[in-house]
Amino acid sequence: MFEHFRALGGDPELLKPVLGVDPQYLRTAVDEMQRRFGSIEGYFDRGLGIGPDGQHALRAALIEPLEAAGLRE
Repeated sequence: MFEHFRALGGDPELLKPVLGVDPQYLRTAVDEMQRRFGSIEGYFDRGLGIGPDGQHALRAALIEPLEAAGLRE
């Protein structure tokens, strides 16, 4: 998306605050999630309303393929 924006004459730096990833923001979000819900599972269950079956389906669709490809430790 950044390169497409550049090709159209835009400055990719303008996109970073909206579309970029700041490690500190992610850490703060994870810390807050753990403070409020105790764990990622608690957040999914109580915060998002996704119970154990839905969580399992998400893991199978999103995480397990990465592990199988060696892209996640």
